[in-house]
Amino acid sequence: MQFRNQFAETIFKQKYQHDGCETWPDLAATLVDDVCGADVMTKDERDQLKHYISEMKFIPGGRYLYYAGRPNRYYNNCYLLKAEEDTRQDWADVSWRSESCLMTGGGIG
Repeated sequence: MQFRNQFAETIFKQKYQHDGCETWPDLAATLVDDVCGADVMTKDERDQLKHYISEMKFIPGGRYLYYAGRPNRYYNNCYLLKAEEDTRQDWADVSWRSESCLMTGGGIG
């Protein structure tokens, strides 16, 4: 896959390229396999989605592109948290979950 310009290729190389995903089609295949396993989509559907992403007819969000094929996969951008009860223990749990969400780059709504 040729990128449309040098800027696009530089973004890919700086943000998304890593071992196992050296090319855009590699990244597309890894992403689809990571997110859309056999229990989510059929093989034909996955192959078609890989093709669309490889040809840049569909481009997933940057967070998905970045984490595809990496050991830690923090795909979620936004979290909704609440305390179930008005107790110190529950509020401490919400605080801990908030810190965990923020440390992975997510936001809290």
